[in-house]
Amino acid sequence: MMDQLLADRPHLLTNLGILFGTVGCAVGLELFLRRRYRTLLEDDQNAINSVAAAVLGVYGLILGLTLAAAWERYQQAEIAVYDETNSLFTVFRLSDTLPADQIAPMKAAVVEYGIAVAFGELTGQKPELIDYAPGRNGMRAMYKVIADSGGMSQPPANNLDIMGTISGEVVNVDKARGTRLTLAQQALPREFWVVLLLGAVFTLGAVVAILPTHPGLHVWITAGVSILLVSLLILLRDLDQPFEGTQAVDPENYRGAVTILRNEGIETGVAMPDLPTPTPMP
Repeated sequence: MMDQLLADRPHLLTNLGILFGTVGCAVGLELFLRRRYRTLLEDDQNAINSVAAAVLGVYGLILGLTLAAAWERYQQAEIAVYDETNSLFTVFRLSDTLPADQIAPMKAAVVEYGIAVAFGELTGQKPELIDYAPGRNGMRAMYKVIADSGGMSQPPANNLDIMGTISGEVVNVDKARGTRLTLAQQALPREFWVVLLLGAVFTLGAVVAILPTHPGLHVWITAGVSILLVSLLILLRDLDQPFEGTQAVDPENYRGAVTILRNEGIETGVAMPDLPTPTPMP
């Protein structure tokens, strides 16, 4: 079971090492200060407690707001992927209403685009390492089929603007793709992370410097705050990169949808591209 967990989450050991290393350093520093400089700490407790309260309050507010924004961005990334998937289904199914000579090209274009995204873009890699050209080409192919079919100029059939609906859904795919690519580029800047890490150091320092009467209580407070801070920063790192790493938005639904559409195309006699082997997440 542990082997499978490590295979699915290869950064687990790194995260645990950071967590336990930080806890060990904080508790060790707290025990050292309590033993070596107890008198000095007792003399300055009023000032230390005031500073600790201010630091904890300000840093907690900053970290909480940042985490909330990152969580909202992560949810937007999930919604963008779901919207993109649903619109692909709609375009594929409505393509049967196109002129006979455009049905197969549209279905093939939808599947080619889906394969490019599911197996080439949603791989957990950094954006600069991903080749977005196949996805762009697939999108252009869908627009070309619409143009070759008469585009928006086709009259409604039985008071239902099928062509307009197909065009609208292709536009929705394009919009969802744009949202997804934009969110992939909106990670927190390095300077912000420097501020967050420095704030974590100062916060732990303030906790270490307070002096509860019971030594055991101090150890528990120090360890608890350390675990909470490190866990929140690790969570923030993962949420801040919704399409990178092992915690990226799950692409399996997208890949499953592409597989379903490809099989449906084959069943109707349309030549479909082969599915590539998924690239494992880093």
